[in-house]
Amino acid sequence: MNICAFNAPDGSGYKWFAQKVAEVDKINPSMAAMLFAKMAKYKHFEPSAGEAAKTILKELLDGGKLSTISAETVERMLN
Repeated sequence: MNICAFNAPDGSGYKWFAQKVAEVDKINPSMAAMLFAKMAKYKHFEPSAGEAAKTILKELLDGGKLSTISAETVERMLN
């Protein structure tokens, strides 16, 4: 993994990660919830990257396609 690309200020790396975890969520919700929890530190990212990560997480949550456990994990992170 390219750390610079993952932590891109535009949030593209976080978007890629969130999309992949959403795919995992369909197969293994518990694993996906643990992976989503790794993004909980978005509040400590550079401001632009942190806002991008927060927006991506909100979009996933608002999309209504996450499992209950993943949705609860993301909701806790955003509050």
